[in-house]
Amino acid sequence: MHNLSDFFKKNSKIIIVAGALVIMCGIIIVFGTSHVKPADEWNFSASSLPESDTESQSGSDMFCVYVCGQVKNPGVYNLDSAKRIADAIEAAGGALKDAELNSINLADKIEDGERIFIPKIGENDGAASVDNSLVNINTADMSLLQTLPGIGEARARAIVDYRTQNGNFKKIDDITKVAGIKDAAFAKIKDLITI
Repeated sequence: MHNLSDFFKKNSKIIIVAGALVIMCGIIIVFGTSHVKPADEWNFSASSLPESDTESQSGSDMFCVYVCGQVKNPGVYNLDSAKRIADAIEAAGGALKDAELNSINLADKIEDGERIFIPKIGENDGAASVDNSLVNINTADMSLLQTLPGIGEARARAIVDYRTQNGNFKKIDDITKVAGIKDAAFAKIKDLITI
């Protein structure tokens, strides 16, 4: 009996540490395993990330475009801002067999609010006005302005607002003074407009 009490006195620190470890292991087993997913349930795909994480990975905005004419499903589509005209046509179900794709730059980047018209073979390319003449940017209303490539409702309204506030355009490249119409947009319409 005396030897047993001597043993506990000499090894009391070891016994306390060992006991504490046993208790901690028990707590971990009881509470820890209920919160850990099995390895086969782990999912590291982009779709499992929080929305803010996936947005920061793409680092791009969404543009709204109207695809019409000779496509399977004409309509308004929200596409990544880095997409091209070819991607917009694909989003609309692809071009119909009688679509005239040679008159369109399929590699051109899409622009927000753009109307992408796919003409039929032998048909006007849809960029000019209905009577196939140049669009007068000093007199055209919003609907006529929207027949120009890259000019959606927002840009057409900006053109009309600019005319109202500043008077008529003096030359066609003055249209680049309108908010949202930069050199790339002007290049698409410069041969289709007049003053």
